[in-house]
Amino acid sequence: VKAPSELNKNVPKELDAIVMKLLKKNPADRFQSGEELSRALRRFLMQYSPDFTPNDLSITAKELFKKEIVEDRKKLQRLND
Repeated sequence: VKAPSELNKNVPKELDAIVMKLLKKNPADRFQSGEELSRALRRFLMQYSPDFTPNDLSITAKELFKKEIVEDRKKLQRLND
């Protein structure tokens, strides 16, 4: 598996390390918990974007997954009808 920075030179090496650890073949070499991953991502964000907030994440996720959110809401509405 190629590191993200091999596909996009703007990806920092620190983020590469996180992604590549997630993709390790041996589960023992991966993050052992969601909390461990969360800490690694928070450290990365504090280094590269200290002003990034949970609200920024919410806005970004809503923009990235707008279509899926609308589709899910429609499905839920149909189930409730």
